[in-house]
Amino acid sequence: MPSGRTQLREIQNTIRTTVSIRDMDEDYIINKFIMSLHELISYKYIVASIVYSVLGILILVIAFWIIERITPENLWKEIIEEHNMALAIVCAAFMIAVALIISSAIHS
Repeated sequence: MPSGRTQLREIQNTIRTTVSIRDMDEDYIINKFIMSLHELISYKYIVASIVYSVLGILILVIAFWIIERITPENLWKEIIEEHNMALAIVCAAFMIAVALIISSAIHS
């Protein structure tokens, strides 16, 4: 538990910070906010998000196509025509697992 002096110093620092913020020019604060908002909505981030999304979907489709070729039966036929619920669950789990791996690789 902090002592009384420590609490007093924290309160003094908080008051100094509040006073210094009040003393700042409003235009400076507004410009700083607009700059951070502009950086947040920058085109390079939007383009990067689109590129990585397309790349992730492409890798996911290629991985599913490889699994489709490796398996002895046609997965689409088994799931749609034969109503194989177990195979549908396995395919969904595969898609989720590969998507998590891709998203981890992209965001790292």
